[in-house]
Amino acid sequence: MGDNRLGAEGAKPLADALRVNGSLTKIGEGGLDLRYNSIGEEGWAAIIGAVCSSTVSKISTIDASSKGITVAGAKLIAESLKTSVNGSITSLNLRGNNIGAEGAKPLADALRVNGSITKVCLQHNRLDDDAKQLLTDANNKRTTPAILEL
Repeated sequence: MGDNRLGAEGAKPLADALRVNGSLTKIGEGGLDLRYNSIGEEGWAAIIGAVCSSTVSKISTIDASSKGITVAGAKLIAESLKTSVNGSITSLNLRGNNIGAEGAKPLADALRVNGSITKVCLQHNRLDDDAKQLLTDANNKRTTPAILEL
């Protein structure tokens, strides 16, 4: 599916399909390739929300690195992770976006309550030292801390 220029609108029906798909295990390299689709943060939030709200999803890894996700997208993604019904997502790569310190807070809240996440990459997101500490503290409050790449 790479290089089809789906855009945010095209991501919505894809998200609907992912909600009922029980065979895919990965979004990104080695799985469902969504590179060069200009999905944007709303589209990525819809995709991650669909996976989190699915009772049949087996998607464990999502690579949404360098996808233009900002604070608004981070908030939507964090809400999906906090209310996940299936616990299938174990690895989330949000490297190289523009989440910033403000987007770190909702992600820290989600990391604290979502026990299925075992690895999160947030490198190159304009996180200041306070944001990194907030994420580290949230991670350390978990029963089993995740691998946190800041």
